[in-house]
Amino acid sequence: MKKIVFILILGSLSLLMACGNKSSETSFDANGNDKQSATGNSGKTQNGDFVPLEPFKKDATIEETVLFDKNDLKITAISLTYGNYSADLGLKFENNSDKNMSFIAQSLGYSRNAINDSMIKDGYVNVDVAAGESATDTMRFNYNEMMLSGISEIGIIQTGFSISDDDYNDIYTGTLELKTTAADTVESSTNNFRKNMQSKALQYTYNMTLDYFSDEELYSSAGISIITEVLITNKDGKQTLMIEEKNDTEMDARISIKDIKINDQLAYEGTWSSEIVTAGKRTIEDIGINSVLKEEKKSELGIEDVESIGFTIEAKNSDNMVMSEPAEVIVKIR
Repeated sequence: MKKIVFILILGSLSLLMACGNKSSETSFDANGNDKQSATGNSGKTQNGDFVPLEPFKKDATIEETVLFDKNDLKITAISLTYGNYSADLGLKFENNSDKNMSFIAQSLGYSRNAINDSMIKDGYVNVDVAAGESATDTMRFNYNEMMLSGISEIGIIQTGFSISDDDYNDIYTGTLELKTTAADTVESSTNNFRKNMQSKALQYTYNMTLDYFSDEELYSSAGISIITEVLITNKDGKQTLMIEEKNDTEMDARISIKDIKINDQLAYEGTWSSEIVTAGKRTIEDIGINSVLKEEKKSELGIEDVESIGFTIEAKNSDNMVMSEPAEVIVKIR
């Protein structure tokens, strides 16, 4: 369900990069105007000139780097190039063992991909390499998804592979990291995400409205936190709540969102999303309001306008042990 919602967001929001700044909590009218201010964040300079969206920066490069070399298996990053729609990481896979092997990244069971300080859902790779052979493949990172997450340039690429033979014996590489020439100069994804979401330039360009923005920390427990909440409406009238989660611990966390309430009434029971956020990283989770609150459910619950969105958050470690205290979080829109 969550993957479908994310694709819908990408269909409405593309190449997100802009400027602007706003205080911690703001509601907006149907035209995207700040209800509490006549000027608000307009996507304009102080003299009234419109500030356009900035393009993704495509200058960063890499040196050929060995990412993994164990058990007669080797993974090497060989190039970073830029196409029309994605940044492309060229990879070489060498299998010097006596078994056929499959190398998989960003699967449902083993997802470690991140750019800079942000987890990313792109970059799926699945390549089969016969015994004693080598192969090349490309890990692609879509500009739309990166910009949506507040990433405007690639400084650090993080990934990880599960490697299996024909008998399904698995090897896990753990988290692998590759630095580009921009590693020391990239901006915080959190800062960019907040600027992007508040920009009128983004709203005008993609025919969307910003209904609510807050950088209030609504949840914090044992290093797991929710630090930004955004509600948007796309051109088709579909609403999405985007929440920025952060893992400030030294271990990977599986952060789950479940049991979603609209106006304090249970609209979706069960797990909505469950994502790995590696140590020190952040991620953007999304809740499609129209998917949670379908018309028949909306009528059943007697809901006309969304005034609040609630859900339960919890985090577990790789041993499935609870890392942070499960708690209900409520985003008060009105």
